[in-house]
Amino acid sequence: MKALLICGSPRKGGNTEALLQRCKAGLDKHGIVVGELGLDLAKMLQRKDKIVKQLTSGVAMLFRKNSIAELHGIGVSSLPELVALGSVEATRRIARSRPGTCHSLLFALEGAIRGIRWHSIPKSERAALKDRFDASRDERERKG
Repeated sequence: MKALLICGSPRKGGNTEALLQRCKAGLDKHGIVVGELGLDLAKMLQRKDKIVKQLTSGVAMLFRKNSIAELHGIGVSSLPELVALGSVEATRRIARSRPGTCHSLLFALEGAIRGIRWHSIPKSERAALKDRFDASRDERERKG
């Protein structure tokens, strides 16, 4: 199925040779060689590195856009540190020093962790994040 998405689907009576050529070109950029079966590992790793660089630069932009100074204030200065801490705990720590912290920050941090805009996080998952954050906030208020 993935190959069809890369190559396009054949039409009735279509030219299968042309489809094969499109498929070869589409898979080649992924490091997959069509014809004799083979993998170009160097090309695959090169493409992976390019994608990782794009994602991390996107995350860096999200950090700048979404309170990176506050993240430094809670001891988070990189994406791996944010991933390890998690969006709920990071938002909870920020909320300690900034009353009125809203759920949008929670969702923005989760989006940064996933490398996507927070609007792309399904509503059911945002609701679960909100519930976890609110529960941790309620627990903190009970203790304290």
